Amino acid sequence: YVFSENAFFSKVFIVYLKDKYFENKNGNKLLFFHKDLKNHEDKNCRRSIKVIQNLNYYAKKMKTYNTKLILLIAPDKFHIYQNYLKRKKTYNNKIFECFRKNELDFKFIDSDILLENAIKNGTKEIYHFDDTHWTWKASEILFSNSSFLKNQND
Repeated sequence: YVFSENAFFSKVFIVYLKDKYFENKNGNKLLFFHKDLKNHEDKNCRRSIKVIQNLNYYAKKMKTYNTKLILLIAPDKFHIYQNYLKRKKTYNNKIFECFRKNELDFKFIDSDILLENAIKNGTKEIYHFDDTHWTWKASEILFSNSSFLKNQND
């Protein structure tokens, strides 16, 4: 887009990244859906706490069946790449922090940290360039990581 980060009627934003994080000619650009910037208003964790309470309840019930509840929240594309933007955007998705700072009776996978660390270590194409979905690389990072598998006996 010439004059704006999103076209007048478009629900897609295009912003510049500090470096090439995708393997194509526009690899220094980030395309993301407008909802990546909206619907994350939970600054004081009220909604997250209610979800945590419900999940803790079900985790305790599941333990009686010798089953463990594991939660993996899929971070949106913007959340993962926001630290690599040329121009910072004011946006803060607090859901991961809300879960990390509360007492959990279930296993919470730090999917955002795992994916962000992969980018820091030079992995490209964590998400598809022209799509909101993650690639097989993200799946491999998340599901082969020892933090996902450790403490299975807890």
